[in-house]
Amino acid sequence: MPKRRYMVVPDQHEAEITIRKAIQELVQLNEGQNYTYSREALVGMLDEALKTARPATTAAPTTAAPTTAALDARGSDTCAVNAD
Repeated sequence: MPKRRYMVVPDQHEAEITIRKAIQELVQLNEGQNYTYSREALVGMLDEALKTARPATTAAPTTAAPTTAALDARGSDTCAVNAD
C-alpha cells in the first residue's frame, strides 16, 4: 500500500533535520495567533495523529540515487534549517 508521504533522505541525521523542520514550522504557525494552542493541546494533537500512523517499514539498502520526482516531492528546503 502506498504511503501518504515519503521522506527521501540519505541517513537518520537528515531524517531528524526534516522532522525538526516540520516541527519548527508548526511552532511558527501556532505562535501569536488568536487561536494559539498550548503545548499540552499540541502534544494531544500529535498523540491523536500518531494513533493513525502506519508502523515503520524497513527498506532494503540501496545505492541508487533518488529520482528527480522524489527530490521534487521532498521540496528544496526540506533538509535546510532556517536561522530565523
